[in-house]
Amino acid sequence: MKYETFMGFGGDDPWCAMFVSWCANEAGFIQSGIIPKYAACSDGVAFFQGKGSFHREGSGYTPQPGDIIFFGSGGSSHTGIVEKADANNVYTIEGNTSDMVARRTHARATGYVYGYGSPAY
Repeated sequence: MKYETFMGFGGDDPWCAMFVSWCANEAGFIQSGIIPKYAACSDGVAFFQGKGSFHREGSGYTPQPGDIIFFGSGGSSHTGIVEKADANNVYTIEGNTSDMVARRTHARATGYVYGYGSPAY
């Protein structure tokens, strides 16, 4: 799979973060340091927290197109790219969701959405 190859992995690794990293690389954001190259969701969360650009769901922040979304406890379960959001839902593009790349809709108030990294585009 091209996402694992890009990251230097082989086999059957979880690839949601690899997908986000691959997309960021294709757009030129890895080399410029705007989005990290990460295979573990927790590394993505740590990157944005270190830049002061991480927003917890429920903090009053409205996710913006291009934000990186993190799910689960501490943001370590899953990641994707925000396409748009409203008061109730966030609409994403995700890799490794039912073993494919797909658009998804997530209710913001369920507790599954941990937060958002806001790249300095």
